[in-house]
Amino acid sequence: MTDEDGFAWGEQFGPTQGFFGVDGNRFDIPEFKQIDAPVHPKAVALHNHWRASKPADGLPPRSAFGFEIIHDLGLMGAFFVIEKTEARDDWRYRLLGSDIVWLFGNDVTNIPFREHMVAEEAEACIALSNRVAERGEPAFLFARFVSGGHFGTVETMSLPVMGPSGDDVWLVGCSLSVRTEAEEPADRARRRQPTRCA
Repeated sequence: MTDEDGFAWGEQFGPTQGFFGVDGNRFDIPEFKQIDAPVHPKAVALHNHWRASKPADGLPPRSAFGFEIIHDLGLMGAFFVIEKTEARDDWRYRLLGSDIVWLFGNDVTNIPFREHMVAEEAEACIALSNRVAERGEPAFLFARFVSGGHFGTVETMSLPVMGPSGDDVWLVGCSLSVRTEAEEPADRARRRQPTRCA
């Protein structure tokens, strides 16, 4: 399926069929489309910083992504840090920028994915996060979102870094709105009703 901007939504990551919005509604089109490299200039800048901070034989440290750097990149509201839960079977946002809080519709910092996402979406996000951490390779995506009376597309990424202990891989990244528009009643009709989200 191609939207009015020529964006093909036929490829997706994970088993889900549709993007879940914070109000519990779901798009009929796939939610994730993997891309080979970042597109948004701020996403490109963050990825370039990750590459410049990466040692030849490992991952950059979490400390390479301090507030000063994130501020200079213009990503304070769009930056996030993800870590595994104590049980090691889920992930949670350790830090979540205010722009992303708006996308989710509430602050989900420290809440495991399975507790604030619909099951299918959580499993897809956990699988993606596990893959990035295990392979030590970034992932770049476009995703659809619904938040209040708006819907649109975000560009997001997960970049693996070493956590402060040096034993765990954490993920850092950003989520940037690349297309947002007011939701019309006809758009609501395009979505189905699932159980719960966020």
